[in-house]
Amino acid sequence: MSTTFKFLPRVHAIGFQVGQAVHGFLTTQQDFNELWTGFQETLPSWSAICNFPMLYSTWWWDLLMKDPVHVLVETTLLISVIYMFLSRSKDWSESKNDQLTRKEEEDLINEWKENSRAPLVAPGLPTGAKDVPTFLVHQVQGTKMQVSMDNDPTKIYNVINFGTFDFLGMSAAFTAPESSIKDANGNELAIMQEKAAEDAYNNSNNNFGGAEEKKEEEEANTTEQADNDNSNKTSKNGKRKKKKNKKNTASKAKDDDDRLTSSNPVKQASVEALQRYGVGACGPRGFYGTIDPHLKLEEEITKFMGAEGAILYSDGASTVSSTVAAFCKRGDLLVVDEGVREPLIAGVKLSRAYVKWFKHNDMEDLSRVVESVAENDKKLGRGPNAQRRFIICEGLYKNTGQIAALDKIVALKHKYHYRLILDESFSFGTLGATGRGALELFNKKLMHDAEVVTIALENAIGSIGGVTIGNEEIVDHQRLSGSGYCFSAASPPFTASAAVVALNELKTRPKELLTKLNDNTQYIYDKLRIFCEQKEDLILIASDMRSPIVFLVLAECAETEDIDETVFLSEVVRECLRRGAGMVSAGHHNTRAGVQLLRAEPQPSIRLCVSAAHTKNDMDFAIEVLSGAVDSVLHRYVEGEI
Repeated sequence: MSTTFKFLPRVHAIGFQVGQAVHGFLTTQQDFNELWTGFQETLPSWSAICNFPMLYSTWWWDLLMKDPVHVLVETTLLISVIYMFLSRSKDWSESKNDQLTRKEEEDLINEWKENSRAPLVAPGLPTGAKDVPTFLVHQVQGTKMQVSMDNDPTKIYNVINFGTFDFLGMSAAFTAPESSIKDANGNELAIMQEKAAEDAYNNSNNNFGGAEEKKEEEEANTTEQADNDNSNKTSKNGKRKKKKNKKNTASKAKDDDDRLTSSNPVKQASVEALQRYGVGACGPRGFYGTIDPHLKLEEEITKFMGAEGAILYSDGASTVSSTVAAFCKRGDLLVVDEGVREPLIAGVKLSRAYVKWFKHNDMEDLSRVVESVAENDKKLGRGPNAQRRFIICEGLYKNTGQIAALDKIVALKHKYHYRLILDESFSFGTLGATGRGALELFNKKLMHDAEVVTIALENAIGSIGGVTIGNEEIVDHQRLSGSGYCFSAASPPFTASAAVVALNELKTRPKELLTKLNDNTQYIYDKLRIFCEQKEDLILIASDMRSPIVFLVLAECAETEDIDETVFLSEVVRECLRRGAGMVSAGHHNTRAGVQLLRAEPQPSIRLCVSAAHTKNDMDFAIEVLSGAVDSVLHRYVEGEI
């Protein structure tokens, strides 16, 4: 061992000599030759250098015999350091597996061209057209609503409501009788002045409360003015009569409110919840915002859908976007229908996952997409479970009125090992024998054929908010990962109570409600087919015949070649409002704020929503109004007035 460590003292001597030499050189400027001679004397001999490996190995073996653990740790660290210095990390850009294919590059370029460039015209104007007319909705009361036009907001129109998604009539105070609409020309419903508005309210047996009050007040003012012209005594009597009329008006308005509330169990439950819990929940669900009605609604809808759990959000749109973003992350693969509505697109973008799109409700294109992914897996030697993959679609598409082909979607999902996120916001309460949505329509099982299901409560249920249903893991995960649940204030308790009662109505009398809705849907499609034939197929039906959301589009033919679809259909809707039927002009001009969110721009169309509360007279009147409006606008378009 003494031979082994002979070299160690020389190291100290070398360092000391170097320091001394530098100090002497700087201070005394001694001769460089003397410095070099002294330095050579301290250097070890050549033989000592040659013997160093053998000496080190001898020392290493001796240390190994004494402390093997120490040697093992030290040797492992030494090898690791040498490996890190000598090894070269793999350059991702040179990996063929991570390079984009030509098809993927083209998809990304096309997506950038479609969504990342500014429009060629101002955002508020359709291409080559005038500004789109707008109207203001003042009040909605079941199958009736009050609107005013932008050009003259003082004129109030009382029209039949075919614009909102109240499919089961849960927001209607009562169903209007068949004889409520007597004039198909719109004289009783399309109102130009306040006096005519009162007559329309009385004829439809659906008072909003303001018309009769104004009438009583005008009668009192007239009486008072006549009495003032006669004598002071008569004037006093007139004043007394005015007070009496005001009292009667207030009493009558209160009676009307009581009648409307008592005739609708949903509104009655809302009033009772307001009296008990107040208006707001005063916090998010996870922070003192959860109240008994919220838990009750989650429990009831879980039982109704046959799921393991449900989670309630305060808004229907945030339900969808928050749910998608909670389960889909960077690195996941989403296969999404191009026709999904805005909240689903927002959730897809928030997830930052890799997205592949398939053509709207095109099962052949969906099959092509999932097969291409499977082929790519084979090339990479990757299993289908190496990546989380989801198919995202709607049961009933809001923007097209089409019903998803769930039988084929579920078959592809199981074959290629995907999960399904299904938005039943517009199919719940409208499709299926008991209103449980598209899954029931196609006889598919929740939690097996669709892992995650979202439902907005603003449509068939007639309340506010939304729920996500699934197994316990799906629900519990969102209590900390659902942004709309964690960071948004909880919905008012009375909205949850209203939803519970509406759900109970659907549960206890599904045949009555759904049969009425399906009969109305079939009836209006039959009438629209006759209407389209009369117009020589100038207008076409674009929605599924089973859908209560009806879309009418302008046909592509020689007669319509020079017609701007957006302007023409918007003018038709405007004319329908004047005549007493409230419809919606749907298309890209109605989604200006969110047009960049949409994958496929909606085709300009007219949208009608059928409700179980509509009568045959309502629908006959709407079709007749639509026919007259199309003829009127087409004539004005030909004459160059538009």
